[in-house]
Amino acid sequence: MLALKNQIPLFRILLPFLAGILVYIYGKIEIPFWPLILGTSLAFQLLVNTRFKLPFNYRWLAGLTLHLSIFIIAFQLTRFNNEMNYSAHFGPNIQSNQIAKVRVIESFVEKEKTLKTIVEVISIEKQGQWISTKGKAMLYFQKDSNSLKIKYGDVLIINPTFKSIDSPKNPQEFNYKQYLAFHNVFYQCYLSNQKWIHTNNNEGNFILNVSINLRNYFLDVFKKYNIIGNEFAVGSALILGFEDKLNPEIISAYSSSGALHVLSVSGLHIAIIYVVLLKLLFFLDKFKNGKIIKAIILVLVLWFYACLTGLSPSVMRAATMFSFIIVGKLFNRYTNVYNTLAASALLLLIINPYLIMEVGFQLSFLAVFGIVMLQPGIYNLLETNNWLLDQIWTVTTVSIAAQLATFPLGLLYFHQFPNYFLLSNLLVIPLSALILYLGILLLIVSKITFLGTWIAWLLSQLISFLNTSVIVFENAPYAIVEGVSIGILETWLVYGMLICMVVFFFQKRHYLIHLSLSFFVIFLSIQIIEKYDETTNSQLVVYSIKKQSAIDFIEGDKNYFVSDTLLYKNKSTMLFHVYHNWWEQGVVQHKFVAKDYSESAFYKKDNFMMFNNKKILIVNSALVLKKQPGKTRMKIDYIILSNNSKQKIASLLTCFDCEYFIIDSSNSFYKAKKWQQDCEKMDKKCFNVLEDGAFVLNI
Repeated sequence: MLALKNQIPLFRILLPFLAGILVYIYGKIEIPFWPLILGTSLAFQLLVNTRFKLPFNYRWLAGLTLHLSIFIIAFQLTRFNNEMNYSAHFGPNIQSNQIAKVRVIESFVEKEKTLKTIVEVISIEKQGQWISTKGKAMLYFQKDSNSLKIKYGDVLIINPTFKSIDSPKNPQEFNYKQYLAFHNVFYQCYLSNQKWIHTNNNEGNFILNVSINLRNYFLDVFKKYNIIGNEFAVGSALILGFEDKLNPEIISAYSSSGALHVLSVSGLHIAIIYVVLLKLLFFLDKFKNGKIIKAIILVLVLWFYACLTGLSPSVMRAATMFSFIIVGKLFNRYTNVYNTLAASALLLLIINPYLIMEVGFQLSFLAVFGIVMLQPGIYNLLETNNWLLDQIWTVTTVSIAAQLATFPLGLLYFHQFPNYFLLSNLLVIPLSALILYLGILLLIVSKITFLGTWIAWLLSQLISFLNTSVIVFENAPYAIVEGVSIGILETWLVYGMLICMVVFFFQKRHYLIHLSLSFFVIFLSIQIIEKYDETTNSQLVVYSIKKQSAIDFIEGDKNYFVSDTLLYKNKSTMLFHVYHNWWEQGVVQHKFVAKDYSESAFYKKDNFMMFNNKKILIVNSALVLKKQPGKTRMKIDYIILSNNSKQKIASLLTCFDCEYFIIDSSNSFYKAKKWQQDCEKMDKKCFNVLEDGAFVLNI
């Protein structure tokens, strides 16, 4: 055990480093800077004294102090990487319509009517002088011929009205605000073509500029050889890491089949290139300095490919880890893979501690860790002399090991599990490797038209076959388990069970069975409590979905969803805004209500609905008021104002006795504001979904 600990010193350092990062992010506390200096000094003194002065019984103090110092260093490093802590951040200093100078630091994402990018605000104008600032912002440019010319690194003068990033507007919706905050983006702005001008300066990083231009050139090569549609989208994502053209349907197909990892350039792609280069450069081992030349070529090519694909966290992790392996082999040193993995993680987290919050970063490291730890043991369970069966078994064991290590996180973040991941990966992994080889070959021979045409045709056919295959897996019966909802504590409990069972399988220590069962009992108890809460749940939700009216009535594990048919069938929109709430509430029986409907728990007739004795009226263009003299007003609990109805609050109150009005997100901001003002004048309660997010009522 001591020998193993001595082989992985960096892995031991990684643990307090991670703790320091996470305590800052989640703890929301401040530690003065002086403990960093004092702790580091004490650690140094105790490490020196361990050998010469400290008694043996007190030497643990050196390790404790060292780990505490690492914790504080990581804590302070994370604090320094939060740009909102800088006094020069533009956010508190800029006023509405104040002129700012910005530098484009990312390539554009092209939308239907806008171009989206991230910029660094380098200065703002105050009283005729430029004041240097810090901070990033997300800009949406009006799409036209001028904005399409903007490139990475360009410096622009803009006249912005910055707004804070919106918080999630629906229950359990993806927290895009938090996601951007982890990337130091806290503000956004829309710019019409009159609100910005180009300075004709470009201050982009030279290496990234070259990489982006080269990637764009290679994307043009694919277009030149008539690789279009989904073949272009998947090919450019798989080979070059360009994911902008992937549509929700193809992403859903790859996700449901368990093959989504091939669409994000990661360790798999780096490993493929590494293995090929290693075999191609074998002849260099015969020369005097051949190993050094070989190592330099390998590192340069791997990092060039990483730059070309956008330097995503998974690519950086893989390139960093393989760089450590290459250097270790160059000096004939034994490199413990856990130590190498920890070294690459430490290096990347020192550069940017917030990488730990990237889902891809977490999944990537866990997948590699699982493969290294579990795959050899699983592989040894079956021996075969048949080459083909051995290759199939190798791919299968790699898939099993990676899936075992990552599926709890997959359940936490994506609420689903692909049942056919073993079968799909038997096809997808070899096929994606072949596509990668052919894609790189096409880029190399692109100037030779005759050869390039044939390679491009074969590449297009292979990508088409790959797309068709994953769609077949997606449409197969029971292809995916959806709607799984677990929290962070439950995720840790699943990992606890998994680790205990894996260690028991290899070491046969029986106390691990009892420990695993303890984790299972706690997990099951939490699930039972949650299930009980779900069965007694009764909820009315008016969702906030742009230009849509979406009303949900949830009763136990069943719901009644009142909305437009096009919205209900739009899987990507429903996934982003609605599905996560259904999964969290334990809804498994879905009823879409487009017309009149009657059931014991729910009733709908025209614009009138009743749910758990609550009367609800939808006011839209279909509603016709028929006030008859002498008749008492109908008692309504909630009136939902929808689709820019022309009805006025005063007119509604002549027919209905209602104290609470809900303005849904299908209305214009102007109309919603007018209704709000009318409600205030008449002393009626009003909830504006457009401004305040989804209306949620527990009945």
